[in-house]
Amino acid sequence: MRRRALAGSVVLVVVLGLVTAAAVPDPDSPREYLVGALGLLRAHSIDRDSVHWPAAEAGALRRAEGASTPAGTYSAIRGAFVRVGNKHAVLLGPAAAKAPAAERSKCRRAGPPATWLC
Repeated sequence: MRRRALAGSVVLVVVLGLVTAAAVPDPDSPREYLVGALGLLRAHSIDRDSVHWPAAEAGALRRAEGASTPAGTYSAIRGAFVRVGNKHAVLLGPAAAKAPAAERSKCRRAGPPATWLC
């Protein structure tokens, strides 16, 4: 019985890992990164049915014009969080995302929603 529970846990962890890996945009360009992030926001936003997505996406794409790296799109992604009204979404930069959970708990909200300092 214990062995079966352990096997089930391992399968669950592997499946979750594969789903997470598939959800992370792997861009060839900053625009692809932004489009991937907007797609995730659209698919998983709690209020997705009440958002005018063409306008939200067009606004984010305008804000990211001229971005030469994925990091150059972060302000556009954060702006999309605000436009969608998602006060619980957070975009962490690579260093903060790699930090242990205890370190991330030290992050604090600064300024408009979806803006965090770590």
